[in-house]
Amino acid sequence: MAFITVTRTVQSILFILIALLLQQIFQRNSVTVGPWVQALAESGVVELKEGTFSLYKKFYGIGPLDELWRIVVVAFTASTFELDPISWWQMFSFLADAAVVYAVWVLEGCRVGNRRTLAY
Repeated sequence: MAFITVTRTVQSILFILIALLLQQIFQRNSVTVGPWVQALAESGVVELKEGTFSLYKKFYGIGPLDELWRIVVVAFTASTFELDPISWWQMFSFLADAAVVYAVWVLEGCRVGNRRTLAY
């Protein structure tokens, strides 16, 4: 029994090391935020045909987390308010793809074998 536990531990450590290596590789090649996203996040004001509105500055009250979410909100603003037609279609495509995954998830959760588990 102890040998199986050690084997599983070594295997899991290998997966963790691979994940850390990939994180370092992707971090080096990461894409920076576009200039319009950064400018919109700093100004905090979105201008539409109907008028302007300001973005939330605080989401959780934790500085770094609020900064992260502000960039995410600004990045999705163009697709949500149809400021950019291409990003609107990209969001539509993403939601259509996510709907298929969600449908499979719901159907798998309804199986008898998944009753009284986290999948249910």
